[in-house]
Amino acid sequence: MRKLITFAVTMSAAMSLAMPTLVGAALLLDEPVELQFDRINVNIVSVNERNGQVTVRTVADERTIILNVSDETFVVDSVNGLNTTIEERVNNQAEVYHSPVMTRSDPPITNAIAMVINIPDDYTPPRFHIVERIASYNGDLRVSVDSGGLIVTLSEDSDVTAPLMTSTGKSAGYSQIREDSKLLLWYTIVAMSHPAQTTATRAVLLVREGECEAYEPKSDEYKPAEADISEIEPDEHYAHEYEPQEPGAYHTAETEAVSGYTLHMSGTRELGRGILIPLRQVAEGLGYTVIWNEADRSVAVTLRGGNSARVVIGQNGELLDDRTYVSIDFFETYSGRAERVNDVIVFY
Repeated sequence: MRKLITFAVTMSAAMSLAMPTLVGAALLLDEPVELQFDRINVNIVSVNERNGQVTVRTVADERTIILNVSDETFVVDSVNGLNTTIEERVNNQAEVYHSPVMTRSDPPITNAIAMVINIPDDYTPPRFHIVERIASYNGDLRVSVDSGGLIVTLSEDSDVTAPLMTSTGKSAGYSQIREDSKLLLWYTIVAMSHPAQTTATRAVLLVREGECEAYEPKSDEYKPAEADISEIEPDEHYAHEYEPQEPGAYHTAETEAVSGYTLHMSGTRELGRGILIPLRQVAEGLGYTVIWNEADRSVAVTLRGGNSARVVIGQNGELLDDRTYVSIDFFETYSGRAERVNDVIVFY
């Protein structure tokens, strides 16, 4: 069954996000690109300036890791996106992007590619990305990152995406973004399509002092290839704009109100195959009927309209702490729509 995933774009206090639905063929990778880094959330334990090593402890499982931080490592402020230094940041939280290669020592050692530091409480920091493909569409710039798994739109409309800056504090232009460019991107809403899509509210081009002069448009400046969308049909299931109404209900300008259920990410579990969702909690929140069968360790789910689905522990379901969990694919298949907004997932 083809999964039909519609996502909602909510209004933020400052601006609304308009997200294109078409993925240009120029952005699709012929072969998967191996990710060049892993990302971890850490607390900084100590900084040894003499040997260029920073000791950190992971937030998720309190593992101690030693990071090699060199002149090649980007260290940037999470709020303004500018280059900064790691000194006097002990006990601060940071997001670290490091080489997937790590020693087997205790503690393990790895090379830091980028560090996003000075993260205030209750603040969603920007993400570090390396550009893999570039294309333009209706004047906007679209970049492929994360091994082709995410398409990010940088809008020409300054009310949607703030003007591009460099991490040295200078104005920049989209012509300076090339394949392999390093970007710091701010975004909150990611469409659960394939590939996933989002629109950045702000972008910073990471450069070192002296690497990039102030942007001055030139008549012969580089322009990315126009995305080839001639054979791509618009997604009829895309909803242009959602505004939250009463709890559990959402509507668009094109559809009637639909019921929904919001799950905080703290209520999910994560295993090797991805994020797992508590079946009964979300299903009953969507108005489904859930019945546990102890004899064969299965769950019968009666959906809206009388259709049904079956979850079997050990096959398409997991039993964790006496609760049945399923992959998010289960709800995307039978419910059809899901979106992640900051720290919650909204199911429809």
